[in-house]
This record gives sequence, structure tokens and C-alpha cells, in this order.
Amino acid sequence: LEELTTTVRELVTLARERDVAITIDAEEVDRLELSLEVFRAVYESDAAKGWGHFGLVVQAYSKRALPTLQYLTRLADRQGDEIPVRLVKG
Repeated sequence: LEELTTTVRELVTLARERDVAITIDAEEVDRLELSLEVFRAVYESDAAKGWGHFGLVVQAYSKRALPTLQYLTRLADRQGDEIPVRLVKG
């Protein structure tokens, strides 16, 4: 988790410097929790804070889609930022 978070944080830093949006793909149901942990850690870091171009892909048909979206809404509200979300059918 620490290694993944560090790598994604570095990618977000580079993307922000180059004004390129970056999105984490959290589609795989078996790894959703890991994706959310990595996303949260990077989203709350200085690398992404206040940027508004670091987002997440969510499978719309998944049984956990609504709780995931609610979680992302709470993260965004707590930080006062936006989280771009892309819903996919799978």
C-alpha cells in the first residue's frame, strides 16, 4: 500500500505540473478497497489537494457503487475539493 501510494502520488505530482488530469481505475471489485485506500491517501496529500483533476472510475452496476460514491462525496466535502468521477458499465 505504501509503495502504491508513493508511486501514484508521484504520478499525480507530474500530471499536475503538466496540467494533465489523472484517474484511478477502481473497476476491479476484488481490489476496490485497495484502490479506495490509495485514492484517499493521494487525494488528501499536498500533491492532489485543491487540484480538482484527480479522479476515480466506478463501476455503475456494482452493488458497492452507491456506497463508493457516497464515500467519495464525504471525502470531497471534508476536503472542500472536487473529485471527478467516471461511471462505467463494466
